[in-house]
Amino acid sequence: DTLYVTDSSNHRIVVMRSNSTNASTTFGSGPGSGMNQFNSPTEVVVAGTVIYVLDYYNYRVQKYAKNGTFIAIAAGITSSSGNQNTLNRFGLAYGLAVDSLGY
Repeated sequence: DTLYVTDSSNHRIVVMRSNSTNASTTFGSGPGSGMNQFNSPTEVVVAGTVIYVLDYYNYRVQKYAKNGTFIAIAAGITSSSGNQNTLNRFGLAYGLAVDSLGY
């Protein structure tokens, strides 16, 4: 088993293997709004071979391979908060889910 932990204060995702007390790897290159950077990630969802990360203060969802390789911005517009009238942006989101097909 593998655990993916959102380390919000350190702006990264920590990957830990079962029965281990140390991280096997981390991804996210520190605070920022660039690709492979987070600004307080709050949620991780694993869907098949990819990982989705809710990037709280960047108002986006980033998509990664399980080895931590950045794939794409899956949703949202970086550093651009939305409201109830915008369909391509969101505000400070706390939850993330993926359907049974991995979408």
